[in-house]
This record gives sequence, C-alpha cells and structure tokens, in this order.
Amino acid sequence: MSICSGSPKWGPQGIGPTVFTMSIAAQVEGYIVAEWAFQKQGYKTAYMLQDTWLTYTRSMCQGFEERWKELARKEGWLGADTFKNEDPSIAAQITRLKALPKQPDAIFICTVVPGGATAIRQLRNAGVEQPILGGFGLDGAYWLDSVPNLSNFYIPVHVSVFGDDPRPEARDLIDRFTKRFGQPPATGYFAMGYSVIQAFAKAAERAGKTDGAAIAAELEKFKDEPLLIGPRTYTKDLHIQTTAQGLMMQVQNGKYSTLGYFVKNEKPVPFESLFKD
Repeated sequence: MSICSGSPKWGPQGIGPTVFTMSIAAQVEGYIVAEWAFQKQGYKTAYMLQDTWLTYTRSMCQGFEERWKELARKEGWLGADTFKNEDPSIAAQITRLKALPKQPDAIFICTVVPGGATAIRQLRNAGVEQPILGGFGLDGAYWLDSVPNLSNFYIPVHVSVFGDDPRPEARDLIDRFTKRFGQPPATGYFAMGYSVIQAFAKAAERAGKTDGAAIAAELEKFKDEPLLIGPRTYTKDLHIQTTAQGLMMQVQNGKYSTLGYFVKNEKPVPFESLFKD
C-alpha cells in the first residue's frame, strides 16, 4: 500500500492485484483545480506550464488541460509550454507567455520542488502577477522563503498543517504529531500514511485475518469509505481514486491559509484518460 503513488498502474492494471495506493490519480489534481478555477473563481482563460520531469507532473497537466477545455472551450485555452525541473532559467518560456496576444486569467503550473519554486520565483520577478495554480505536490511552507512574499498562489491539499484545517480530527492528529516530534508535519502528506493504516485495519477487521488476498478483497468493497484524508473507493479494476476532495489553500504575502472548504471534482477522470502517459 503506497501513501502517494499517483499512477493507476499501481494496482491490477500494472503491478498486481494486491497493490493499492491511498493517493489519487494525478489527473484528478488537474480536474479539481480546473473545476475550482472555472466554477468558483470565475477564471475564463488559462495558460499552462508543464514540468516534464515526472509522469506525475505530466499526468497532472494532462488532467487540467482535458478538463479546462471541456469547461472553458476553445476560446478559454491560451496555450501551454514546457520546462524541466532542473532548468535554472525559464526566461524563454516567460517571454513567450508575455508575448501572447491575450494574457490569461490564471496560470496552471504542474511541478514539484525544487524546480517549481525556482519557476514560480522567476514568474513573479518577471512581473507575471496573474494567479498561479498548482497541485498537491507544492503543499508545505518549507519552500516559500525562496519566493519572498508570494501572493495569489492556490493549491488543493489533503490536510492543512497550519492549524486551520476545518476538521477537528485532522487538527487533533496534527497536535499529537507535534507533541511527539516537536514540530508540526511539513505537509499534509503525513495524513496519507495515517489513512493507509486506517484502511488496512478496517479491511483486516472485516476479513478476520491479514492474508494479502483477503485484505485486497475487502479493500475492493470500499465505497466512499470515510478516512481522515477523505472518502476512498476501490474496485477490482482500479486501486486508485478517480475523484477526490481537496482542501483549497492560498498563499498571500508568503503565508499559507485555508479557504475553508473542500472541492471534489464533479466529473470522474475517464478510465481511458488514466493511461495516456
């Protein structure tokens, strides 16, 4: 059981029938952000910067582009560019962005640190002030010092580690973690490990044993099973989530805070879209 694999091949379609991930398909991240940006924020046009380093980042961008084009139609898609996580400069990409006939309402960047922080800093230093949208992989404040006074930055997370998660059970877990280790967790991903054990314990109790095949059979019966990081559903064909909730977070003046509500993609990622990369 993985805490964070975002590939649908982590299961019967790839590694095997007793392999599960607590995480969501990377495309789901793109779906969540696209729906939130279009429906909640009212952004009508978007531009995308894709970090090509990982299957995770490529699949996230695939999901965003796919869902954004459905929502905003052709006129709402202003294009995309790519960069590599290890690139020291994205000056050429910024030049092309600023040369667009029409500037986008928002920029979606599919990336992780350290390269993601470098790219975001360069965008802001170049005077690109539009809202920047990202995915779960940019959770945590540990990289914010490299982008001084960052504002208008938005991502979904599994759990807010900044004391403002709307769920008492999440805040309680963070308090216990902090007391034990002397500091709060760096990102909300810590809760994924907790939920792996929650899921395993439920499946083992229902199966009455810890045999791998028996555990797998019980996990495949999960239908919106309540866990700390949100409901989880597994089937015989997929051991990953095609819909998920994200707690929307913002960074303003270099500090994270929750926007106070969860967003769940209203359209599941189609089965065939999960295996495009």
